[in-house]
Parts: sequence; C-alpha cells; structure tokens
Amino acid sequence: MTKLTKILVAGILSVSVANANDVMQKSMDMMQSGIEKVQYGFINNNAEMIKSGLSQIKQGNKLFSTKSVIAKYLPKEKVHMVNTAL
Repeated sequence: MTKLTKILVAGILSVSVANANDVMQKSMDMMQSGIEKVQYGFINNNAEMIKSGLSQIKQGNKLFSTKSVIAKYLPKEKVHMVNTAL
C-alpha cells in the first residue's frame, strides 16, 4: 500500500468511528435533557413538562436500540451478546 492509500483508509475509518460516537452522544444528550425536564416537571408540578421529558427520553433511547449500533459499542468478545443488550 502506498502512503496515500494508508492515509485515506485511516481517514475513512476515523470518520466511521466519529459517526458511531455521534449516535451515542446524541442519544445520551437527548435522554439527559429528558430526565432534566421530568425532574423539573415534578418540582414544579407540571404534567406537560413531565410528558415532554418522557417523550424525549424515549426518542433518545430509540436512537440506540438497533443491533448494528449496539454491536459497535460492545467489546469484541461480547458482540455475540447483542440480543441481550438489546
């Protein structure tokens, strides 16, 4: 392999890893925001805010609930347990 080919392959791999991390980060951010809304809704006795927070938590969880996404984050020796994680 030439040096340029190696650099291109490394670049493509880093982009795919960054995209995988984006899914996890977005999912966690959505769920955190939803939890904060639920807590604030309980503190202020605001049922609509609680419902909105629960909806946001479900959306965040949905982003991270496919086998292919989960498999990317499991260690190599645990990939066979994707169904358990799901």
